[in-house]
Order: sequence, then structure tokens, then C-alpha cells
Amino acid sequence: MAEADAWLEELSYENCMDLLRQGLVGRIAVVVDQFPVVLPVNYRLVETSGLTWIAIRTRPGNVLDRASMHVALEIDGIDPAHQQGWSVLVRGTLHHVDADAADFRERFNPEPWMTAERDAWLVIEPFSITGRQLHAAEPEWAFHPAGYLLGGGAVTPGRNTAGRGSSRAGAGSSGSWERLQAVLRRAAVAGLARLGRPRHVRRP
Repeated sequence: MAEADAWLEELSYENCMDLLRQGLVGRIAVVVDQFPVVLPVNYRLVETSGLTWIAIRTRPGNVLDRASMHVALEIDGIDPAHQQGWSVLVRGTLHHVDADAADFRERFNPEPWMTAERDAWLVIEPFSITGRQLHAAEPEWAFHPAGYLLGGGAVTPGRNTAGRGSSRAGAGSSGSWERLQAVLRRAAVAGLARLGRPRHVRRP
């Protein structure tokens, strides 16, 4: 079975921003004691007065609160069944902010899932926001198993599976259903043909 190679597509800045707006959870990478540390974190994209920040909350004195200022945040959407997905990478500097200044607490709360003692408010000021989408290899055989997976679809940019207003993109399943019907019809015809053949009785 011939198969086209998987390929990468660079996401536009606007597409990256859309995905960041939808997201709730990312992975933040920081350097602590000269070694990298990666942690899951709730975040919120802040867009105000021409500024773009990533807001997070954490416990005072913990790893993130003590991290150096050079950081990165990554979000993604992965479709293991179809071997495809997307990712967005934010690189920037980490800063402490006063949550009571300019109504920051009310307007830009990242709403962490654990709220106890999350009194240290931080923002990432990006200098780079980039993203990529991995497109799956496309089998040329019409009866490839991936064609019959429920939903029939990829996780596509604009649909963050862990994000605000997220949903899984369905890539039109009508074609897959028609192919499946064709396979079932062929199986039924083959079964009838076998039933119509004379049986050879083995004599003792």
C-alpha cells in the first residue's frame, strides 16, 4: 500500500493566538538551579492596551515563583489514532505583577484548578509565539483502518481539546460510512457465493 509522508505546516500568528485564547492548560518550562523544569499550569491569555501576556498563578516561594526570568509555555492538541496534531510555543520573560493593580485580579484571573494559596501572580511577556501542525500520512488504500475510526477526524487548529470552548473536529464521516458499506456488501456477496457452492460430503 503506497502512503504519502506526513508533513509539517507552520501556523500563522493569528492561528496561534486563537489557540492560546481557547486554552486552559499549558506546560511551562523554567530553569531552576541551572536545570530545566517542565510543569503543567493553568493560564490565561491577556490582551489589553496593545500588550500580550500569559497570566498564571502559583504558590509563593514554589518552583515557578523562584524561577529565572527566561521561560517557555507550550500547548498542543494530539490525535494519536491518526498520528497528527498541533502545538504552539510561547517564549518570553517571567514577571511578578500586583494582582490588585488595574483590576488585574478581576479581569485576567487564570482560574487555577487548585486555588489554595495561589497568591503569587505572574505573567509571561512573549518575544516569540510560533506554532506547527503535523498532518498525517495519507494512505492511498481506500480501506485503511483509519477511515473507519469514529468521528473520522483530526484534532485541527482552532479546536483545543483541553481548552475553552473546545471540541473535537469531525472530518465528514459520510465518505468513511460509504466505504464501510461497500466493504460489508462485498463480504455479504462473498458469503452468499460460498453458501451456493455444492458441499462435498466426506464419506466414512
